[in-house]
Amino acid sequence: MSLYEHMIHLYDKDIDLYSQKSCLTAKFTGTGYGGINMNSYRILEFKENTLFEKIYFKSWVDDIIIFTKEVLPEVLTQGINTPKLIESKEGENFFITYFEYLELEPLNHTNFLNEATDIAASIANVKLDPAIEFPDGRLHYHKSSFKGKLDNLKKELTPYMSDISNFLNTVDDYINKNVRKTLNHGDLSERNAFKNGKVIDWDNFGLYPLGYDFGKTIGMSEIYKKNELSLQDYLKIEDMIFKKVENLLTRELLEISLPYFTVIFLRHYRVRSRYNDINSISRELLELLKNRLAKLSKVGSHDSL
Repeated sequence: MSLYEHMIHLYDKDIDLYSQKSCLTAKFTGTGYGGINMNSYRILEFKENTLFEKIYFKSWVDDIIIFTKEVLPEVLTQGINTPKLIESKEGENFFITYFEYLELEPLNHTNFLNEATDIAASIANVKLDPAIEFPDGRLHYHKSSFKGKLDNLKKELTPYMSDISNFLNTVDDYINKNVRKTLNHGDLSERNAFKNGKVIDWDNFGLYPLGYDFGKTIGMSEIYKKNELSLQDYLKIEDMIFKKVENLLTRELLEISLPYFTVIFLRHYRVRSRYNDINSISRELLELLKNRLAKLSKVGSHDSL
């Protein structure tokens, strides 16, 4: 038994972990950032196959079981290129999953948005059994770290728009009442979206308004960590995305949902990378959103940005 396996067993004596001695090779790969699993992963090579091991904390077992037992089979059946679950093991403190191991080829930075939004559109089109009982946190994105990102945007732009909090609350309410909720991956970054439509790591999945995955993907795009996103760039991206999801919602609704999620995630990820003049694109997108919403729903005017 390796030191790693010994430590796992010390914390959870009931877990039936694959031993390093039972496979040809066992090696660590990558690292994680979430709080629902150990953030340490192994590739286990056997004679008949190769597996990817991921250890979750038991407190998240309901979410993981819903995904692996209810959502993943539909995702695979409907053509999403993602690893199959081979086996799972449950102990007192851990829930371990063993997925099919896929060879992954990174997307090119310059074409990332096009290919990643192809994957997002395919996921949005997945038809799920309405009887699936999603945990509450997988139905309401406000219960995730999204709320903190939204609050930070409000604080940052209050000097430019005194009623920004009320305005964003109005937009959020409108989206939740009118925009279709679809399956979202929740983290289509360059760590999880790959060539040939391959996608991994569904830890942030949810049933959210269409636009969430797309806005977050724009916000996380590596190309905009080095180059500013102009309003003209955004409008071209928006047009590209609509062509991929026009079977799911109207152009008018995407024109509300997408800039809303984009401005929140763009602000969050660009601040972390010292993005220049983040206020400029944030204010432009919010001005665009304000004008569109006023035209669509006749919401009263707000302070000028």
